[in-house]
Amino acid sequence: MTRLTYQAGSFVSRADVSFEGNVKVRNLTGWCDHHKLEVTRSISQTTDVAYAWRQPRVFGLPLHTRALLHQRFESFQQHSSFSELLRGGCLEALS
Repeated sequence: MTRLTYQAGSFVSRADVSFEGNVKVRNLTGWCDHHKLEVTRSISQTTDVAYAWRQPRVFGLPLHTRALLHQRFESFQQHSSFSELLRGGCLEALS
């Protein structure tokens, strides 16, 4: 059975306000997989997007796998002409 969970919220700190949301889906393909998507956006033009996938047993083998993807965009256009984009990923397989 597929299970969907979602959350949303906002945070206020000093001179910045950010909005955050995430969605989790379990057993989407019927193989006990876990998917999670998180998005954070702040008024200071910072955006974070992260995706995670986890599966406890691949093809019935005692092999636990996990994949992570992340992207962050940060803009300092209010103070200078600088902005940066960071991307990363990870793939793990544990027995």
